Amino acid sequence: MSIPKDVKDGCGFRSRFSKTNLTADKERMSVCALSVLFWGMAAHAYVFFHNTFSHDSLTEFNAAVFGNEWKMQLGRVFVPVYRFLFRGDINLPWVIGFLSLLFIFGAVYLSAVLFGVKKKRILFFMGGIYSANLTVSATAATFINDLDSNMLALLLSVLSVYLWKKQKNGFVWGILPLGISLGLYQSYISTAIALILISLIVDLLDGKKAAEAFGEGLKGIGMLIGAGILYLICMKLMLLVGSVALKTDNYNSVTGFTSLKLSELPRLFGLGYIRTVYRILAVNASYPQGMIIGLHIVLLIIGGICFIKALMKKSTGGRERILACVLLLLLPIGMNASYVLAGGMSHELMHYAFWLIYLFMLLLVEKENSISRTAAGAVLLVLLWGNVRMANTLYLKKNMEYDANLSFFTRVADRMEQTEGYASGDTPVVFVELPVHLMKDPAGFEMAGSVTGAWKEYVPMGMDRWSYQAYFDYVLLNPAVMADAGTWSDMQSDPRVREMPIYPAAGSLQMIDGVLVVRLGR
Repeated sequence: MSIPKDVKDGCGFRSRFSKTNLTADKERMSVCALSVLFWGMAAHAYVFFHNTFSHDSLTEFNAAVFGNEWKMQLGRVFVPVYRFLFRGDINLPWVIGFLSLLFIFGAVYLSAVLFGVKKKRILFFMGGIYSANLTVSATAATFINDLDSNMLALLLSVLSVYLWKKQKNGFVWGILPLGISLGLYQSYISTAIALILISLIVDLLDGKKAAEAFGEGLKGIGMLIGAGILYLICMKLMLLVGSVALKTDNYNSVTGFTSLKLSELPRLFGLGYIRTVYRILAVNASYPQGMIIGLHIVLLIIGGICFIKALMKKSTGGRERILACVLLLLLPIGMNASYVLAGGMSHELMHYAFWLIYLFMLLLVEKENSISRTAAGAVLLVLLWGNVRMANTLYLKKNMEYDANLSFFTRVADRMEQTEGYASGDTPVVFVELPVHLMKDPAGFEMAGSVTGAWKEYVPMGMDRWSYQAYFDYVLLNPAVMADAGTWSDMQSDPRVREMPIYPAAGSLQMIDGVLVVRLGR
């Protein structure tokens, strides 16, 4: 029996796998691996081979001291287990990078099988879509401690959708990987939702009956609910075993979902929808915003025309057209489901599903004429290369700030050791305010500075005593000991401290009640 050309080439909506022979699929695996390696290294090699810890990656440099318990308190209960099994508690940039690219490769390959993609051109773009996007870059720049576990959450989310689509009763089997994904980083449930919606839309355009697609959609909803229940059970057990309580007063906490009120849902859905569309159109990039918006509009117009043409085929029934349009309208909020579940909180680290819009556009234009495919490919190539530039701009900015802070706090540490009455390692230390008058933003990095975690940074960040302790422990390798939380807080408003001059003036370091106070700013 001969294989139809569109299935053999993997170039149409009908090109699907039900079973995949890995030995016979070596070429597709190789192209996926090479595309992820090309785009991943072009975008992120800089951060994989530099030590520019700040923000969370500084305080969680050694997760055994702070990070593991913190992740448990945020409901990311499988992160400590993952770290124990795969990379240990210390932030190891290249190991984290290697594991992250490995997990991204798995996600790209499973997605290629899910949508029946074999063409090298599309696989090349998929490697860029999955590895060179702002979510990965923002995470790697400031939160590299979470990058590999987040990319594992991505892989498991894609695996759950693959099982739902390709295996008999796969929606049941998909509950397990999706539940584990939620225990690594809850936001990747949006990725699973987006892939389910895209898959159903493509199938309807490909001739699947509305009733069958609706039934698959119900199974997908069942998988999502089942994964949520599994996650909640596992979370309760893990917290009980670890004698850890959930954090309730932090914007990252999973408890935000439990406080949601039905009356708030319309507002959250509306805002989530608008934010998704805006963020996709006006993503932070190395190009001017007008150019970025224009490129996205062109890409969406091309995809929209292809969608309408496929929708208007005589073979597509009325019910199929209605359901496809309804699912399309649901796609933006599906991509930002975590915004609703988190009670209205969202940032770049939670936006991975947004970039699947590029994949959707590729699938829509693939069956059209060469002009549409070429135009969409050209636009996407420009956008992906802009993402590579943006990633490296972020990493350079962070590295410059890291070096500047190292120089600054080396001088501060020297002044500390010259202060009469101070004994390094014994005398408690309190830092007050930030040295904003001594550090300036480098010109040309304005857009990078608006990315989550990459705004003007002081290392250590803010007035968090744990950040200062981590900086002296892991960057300066200095035995300085920060004062306890109560003393630290009291000294911030102590009248005697407020009368002190600001560093580097004489008297900006003083011994007060047996504590060395360093006033860095106003």
